[in-house]
Amino acid sequence: MSNKLKVFIIVCVAVFFTGLAATVTGLALHGWRDLDKLPGDWHINEGSGNTKTYTLSGNDAKFQDMDLNVALCEVEFKQGDEYKVEMTYDADMDRPEITIEDDTLVVKTGEEHFISQDGEGFVMVLEITVPKDTVLDKTKLNLDGCQADFSGLNTKTLALSFDLGELDTEMLRFDNATFNLNACDANIEMIGEEADYHFDVTSDLGSVTIGEVDVDSKYSSDRTTPYYYELDADLSDVTVTYQWPSGN
Repeated sequence: MSNKLKVFIIVCVAVFFTGLAATVTGLALHGWRDLDKLPGDWHINEGSGNTKTYTLSGNDAKFQDMDLNVALCEVEFKQGDEYKVEMTYDADMDRPEITIEDDTLVVKTGEEHFISQDGEGFVMVLEITVPKDTVLDKTKLNLDGCQADFSGLNTKTLALSFDLGELDTEMLRFDNATFNLNACDANIEMIGEEADYHFDVTSDLGSVTIGEVDVDSKYSSDRTTPYYYELDADLSDVTVTYQWPSGN
């Protein structure tokens, strides 16, 4: 877990237990003044120590598009033998919204969020499994304060917005992608090599490395290729690498 994310969780614990640190909390949490709430009208609670698990599997879990809006959650996307969606959450909270409608997996957490009693980990854990070689059409990810791994994701279009957390991908495949990264650590491994992509990258007050190039503020490629990505990083440490699958 990144230091940024640990700091964020520790601040949440402090808000929950004391309710008195107005100045410190206001500074640490970007000036949010309401001690009972965090951004997006979040309400932070200490976990009960007991969890529930909700599972969709087989044909009930089959989807072609993915739309995630989750916060304070560990998220893992992986390949397996079948479609499966599994959410573990605190026993005292309402189950997050998990639906599959019109071939779209929708996962949305509410305003109530729970953190572990020691402040060092997540209560909510979301695991999404798809059969090997599955290609999704549209993937939309809005993640706040998460630790996420989307290794093996293969999607035609990807829209990723990530605020404060840690992101890892291996063998990421897409035709068109946008990455909006704010105050996070991201290690993004794309399939192929840099020459396969044209891209526009913007970096502000962070560290961004594309292949072997350290990006000062802007870095672009206008190659004629079918694969494009736009990456905008603010206060983030981002590394983009390229890798062919083994055997190629």
